[in-house]
Amino acid sequence: MAVNIVSFAYSRPETQWGISRAQKYDVRPLPNPHSIPALRPLTGKHPDVQKFVRDSVKFSVVMGPILARIRDGDFIAFGCHGGIHRSVACAEILAVTCRERGFPYTIEHHGLDKS
Repeated sequence: MAVNIVSFAYSRPETQWGISRAQKYDVRPLPNPHSIPALRPLTGKHPDVQKFVRDSVKFSVVMGPILARIRDGDFIAFGCHGGIHRSVACAEILAVTCRERGFPYTIEHHGLDKS
């Protein structure tokens, strides 16, 4: 088994294919890196965007419970407005947690891959 991780955009329905059975998490409450000019051209795959998201005071509230209870075989989908920054960063952060815990995983960024 593997943990299946997906990021998507709430604003673009075409990025939501294949996630109907996933545990969906809305990460729009996290601050949006799009509002920072230096981060706007980057994606959530970039370490600076991940740091911005992780350093948010809301990060532990939104992501803490997910990171604490992740199990092999879970199907987790993160959504934000554009599917480029926050959802991608959260998916990448979860992937690191999976690696650290020895869980195999797959990761797809529907907002990046299908834009």
